[in-house]
Amino acid sequence: MARLRVLIQRRGQRTDRTVRAQFAQFHIEVEIMRLHCFKVMSDLEQGRPQSDVSILKLYGSEMGQRLVDFALSVLGPHAQLWRGAPHVVDEGQWQYAWLMARAMTIASGTSEVQRNIIAQRLLGLPRG
Repeated sequence: MARLRVLIQRRGQRTDRTVRAQFAQFHIEVEIMRLHCFKVMSDLEQGRPQSDVSILKLYGSEMGQRLVDFALSVLGPHAQLWRGAPHVVDEGQWQYAWLMARAMTIASGTSEVQRNIIAQRLLGLPRG
């Protein structure tokens, strides 16, 4: 979040109400994820069954996509530049993060697989 805050400041969008609201929303979501991770770690320490790891995986990977999409919108036209291009911002780190965010919805089980796990194991819904 610190890198995103710096990007917003450098791009002169700190006073844009829409940008501020979206940044605040992501800040809240990241904090919720952090607290949920603490719950999962506590459950593991106590030997309680782990059922909501799929929720963390699904929500975290999709939130990561939305966050990097937002960062690219802050970059504006510079978002289409890649490493080595003149005028690229942060050496293309945001563009690389965008590609990696897409990969994270596939790694360790696609978002669709995670939704099926949540539906069947957590919610007790039937298959199909």
